[in-house]
Amino acid sequence: MNLDSKLTQLENAQLVRRIDEPDLTFLFKHALTQESAYQSLLREDRKRLHRAAGQALERAYPEQLDEIAALLAQHFELGEDQTKALEYLDRAAEWARRGAAHREELQLLERALAIAEQMGNRELAADFHARRGRAFAMLTMWKEAKHEQELALQAIAPAQIERRAEVLVDLAMVTQLLWNTADSTHYAEEALGLAEQAGRRDLAAGAMSTLAVVQVSDGHPKASLETYERAFALAGGTRNSYLSYGMDMSGLALYWIGQHRAAIQRNREALRVAREIYDSQAIMRGLGNLGLALMASGEYGEAIKTFDEAVRFGKQHEIGAWLARAMAMRGGLYLELSDYARAEAIAEEARATSRAVKFPPAAVSAAIDLLLNYARRGELGRADHLVREVAQAIPATYGSHRWLWELRFTQARAELALARYQWEEARAAAEEALARSRATNRVKYEVAALGTRAQALLALNRKGDAIADLKAAVELARPVGDPTMFLRAATARLHVQGDDALAAEARAAVRRIAASLPDEQTRLRFEAFQAELI
Repeated sequence: MNLDSKLTQLENAQLVRRIDEPDLTFLFKHALTQESAYQSLLREDRKRLHRAAGQALERAYPEQLDEIAALLAQHFELGEDQTKALEYLDRAAEWARRGAAHREELQLLERALAIAEQMGNRELAADFHARRGRAFAMLTMWKEAKHEQELALQAIAPAQIERRAEVLVDLAMVTQLLWNTADSTHYAEEALGLAEQAGRRDLAAGAMSTLAVVQVSDGHPKASLETYERAFALAGGTRNSYLSYGMDMSGLALYWIGQHRAAIQRNREALRVAREIYDSQAIMRGLGNLGLALMASGEYGEAIKTFDEAVRFGKQHEIGAWLARAMAMRGGLYLELSDYARAEAIAEEARATSRAVKFPPAAVSAAIDLLLNYARRGELGRADHLVREVAQAIPATYGSHRWLWELRFTQARAELALARYQWEEARAAAEEALARSRATNRVKYEVAALGTRAQALLALNRKGDAIADLKAAVELARPVGDPTMFLRAATARLHVQGDDALAAEARAAVRRIAASLPDEQTRLRFEAFQAELI
């Protein structure tokens, strides 16, 4: 009996069904029937048929092997062809990585690792551990990433200095994200030495970039930029995963010190590289950083689109920590636009997400935004529990810009004291915020602190000193190019001292901001709020 007759017989017995389009196909009518038939085969027959199926797929789809690599890997695994199984697990994992399907990538690499260990191939096992570490990092599961990278390092012989340097750079980055700057520095310095020994300039530059992140964590964003530039010069035109962290972090540092156009350019470059190398977490960080720089340059419509893209990408690919961060940044934009209700809702969502993924920095950042929100709205009773929460949380954020949270928290406390008519407390807190902002070159909060101190000084009958602060705030804000920063400083000064030219400049800033807002509701809220102020 030929194959067609057998299939017809099975069809007549209601065991399989025929599908004629687009090609003739027979399928089992029930999964239990298929399983029973499969289990009835002898083990050797099953292995032979799986290998035959894999080989048939290879012949049938030679141009689509990456796309069907997971299916091929399954057939060759079950056919106990370890060499072929490893080849296709490798390709399937890479295909999953490029699609940001990192949980699938982890499962494929785990199967590949098991085969490599069965084969006693220590070098392959180290490679799969390292790649699993990177996949965990893409999901912002940094503890798991660190564990895999440590296993990879243990499996790499001391003589393999280049390979050790690669894993050490990854370890330095992950350890930094676990807020352990001491270990991060140790790994980065060891990686730098090995990279130089191996002649790998890109690896050396990656190690230097991680050391620059430590400078940022210590509150020296300007100094970190000098280190980043040395790293990029060392790498030449090379842009890869070892440099992507430095690229987006340097873009953030440029934003912090008020160089917003340069920050936009750097962040766009960082995003381009991240997309070229399929680096999911670099894409998320880059989108967030670009959104901040666009916002500070007055490109609010583009900033909103960028933050929205970051949130969509983070949710789709489960990049938890950076999703919470992007949400907090997005809420900060609406706070700048005085859309307090929307800013509050987004900040609360960011806090819930950050708690779910155990990423305290985003929760702290969003909580500080809420404090500023409540101070500016006069809803002071809602701030008390948050003040205690933030005060307790900040000490745990070293390695994640703790200096920035301390600065922003100090400014929030100054604004809360001002709203409560606690003039001396407001002045003292504003002076502390002023000192912190100057020490870290954080122009935005220098302008904000000057404005808050001026309001406190006015209430303390020191009008001359207050006007000096308000003038200084306007002059400091004007060249930065941040419309809302300038508008806040100009409005505060106009309330104390009339100035027709400054009033015209402030109204022009309102028109510029309103024209850039993409939705009518936000635009109307902003214009209505500003109409009361100018």
